[in-house]
Amino acid sequence: MLRAISSIGVSGGGIGLKSSGVLAQSAVAASVTGTLTETTLGQASWAAGAVADNGRVRVRALWDATNVTLGTWQPQLRVNGTLLQNFGPIANTNKGLVHEWDCWRVGNQIQRYNTQNPNGISTAAPVTSSVDISGASTIALTGTLSNTGDTLKLLAVTFELLNP
Repeated sequence: MLRAISSIGVSGGGIGLKSSGVLAQSAVAASVTGTLTETTLGQASWAAGAVADNGRVRVRALWDATNVTLGTWQPQLRVNGTLLQNFGPIANTNKGLVHEWDCWRVGNQIQRYNTQNPNGISTAAPVTSSVDISGASTIALTGTLSNTGDTLKLLAVTFELLNP
């Protein structure tokens, strides 16, 4: 269960800048097992206008794939239901795999994003997609298995709003 740390408002200090902070974070594991259906393991939402132009939403995720068959699990990142990143299938079965995504706002859309994978386990390129975030928006981490006997865990996640 994600715990909201702060309420992100539509305006903050400075000259028209939006406030920055943690949207949500959790160290309580969420997992998927016994299904081949994409399953939401963590998500956060923000109000309309909360992400400033050239601001970004950063997601840092810690995964446990010790009970997963090699090459059979796929973490994904969605904004307002649209797939922005599909990281799989991942050819690794380690505990402590870290993924980091930076989703940048340009105009009213998240259309530029960076993906960092310090473990070097994925070759999947970012999906070229733009998502309108002019209204209230949701970002979600999901997981998909290709073996119903596997268990994929999202051990911890932090969703941050970073505005200039």
